[in-house]
Amino acid sequence: MALTRAIFVVLLLCHTFEYEIAHAKLWIVGDEAGWDYNVSPWPLNKDIKPKDQLLFQYDPRDHDVTVVPEAYYEACKIERNQSAIFYRTGNDTITLASGGNFFISSILDDCQNGIQMAVYT
Repeated sequence: MALTRAIFVVLLLCHTFEYEIAHAKLWIVGDEAGWDYNVSPWPLNKDIKPKDQLLFQYDPRDHDVTVVPEAYYEACKIERNQSAIFYRTGNDTITLASGGNFFISSILDDCQNGIQMAVYT
């Protein structure tokens, strides 16, 4: 009987995990405009959830996508040797964590000119 319960629990967990992966949504950041100036309001009024993915499309000669802590997002600045993850392909997919997810372009004054976005899941 205990083995049957254990198997049932394992199957239920597998089904739940499969459901979460299968139902994650891919969002194209900025829609047709892509990852560009004034993208900050794009996530507003969207039902974005943890494990959903964001697709950042942009010209890598002009911008990048940098995942930063909230303090760097607020300051539009990255300190050396600090936690930031850089994406520079122009076609980057990032899976969202639960809570606040913060993105900026670290190229020149991009962030100060509006290429930054916070997504809360």
